[in-house]
Amino acid sequence: LHDALPILDLALVTLSEKRKIKSAVHITQKKTEFLNIARKINRFPVFSYLPQEDLEDIADRLVYRHYPNGHVFFQPDEFSDRLYIIHQGEVEIIYPRHLEKPVLVLTTSDPFGELSFVIGASHTVTAIAKTDVDIWTLRKQDFEEMLQQSPLLEESVKNFLEQPKINDYLQT
Repeated sequence: LHDALPILDLALVTLSEKRKIKSAVHITQKKTEFLNIARKINRFPVFSYLPQEDLEDIADRLVYRHYPNGHVFFQPDEFSDRLYIIHQGEVEIIYPRHLEKPVLVLTTSDPFGELSFVIGASHTVTAIAKTDVDIWTLRKQDFEEMLQQSPLLEESVKNFLEQPKINDYLQT
């Protein structure tokens, strides 16, 4: 217990000064790179009109990871608990319930899993790394906290959900 006191003291100081607890493990975020593309994520324009402060809050909550070619991110009927945004590489979206649909190949700055993520539904497609890929992920829990704190983010999500393509998806 005596050895834990300096760690606890550091955590308390960090919490009071920065309003967050330092992570016990190192988490790669590549915050600057995300901020450079955040407003250019066309398939998920939710970040496009947010103030810099909100974008930085999002970037602070991202986790950046490398995945090998062939990694399966999710499959149909799996619960959606993360939003994925590609930094480098390619991801294939496969429609197992609609085999006549061609495979969609996503690349730099493309999100995936965004519809299921925002509406809280299970995935309807399969997402597989076509190449080695570097991805940012945002946890659902973090996103929901930010929605409560940022009226602009909440409004941006509402606008996203009102798009005709999203309405068609929801009806399907």
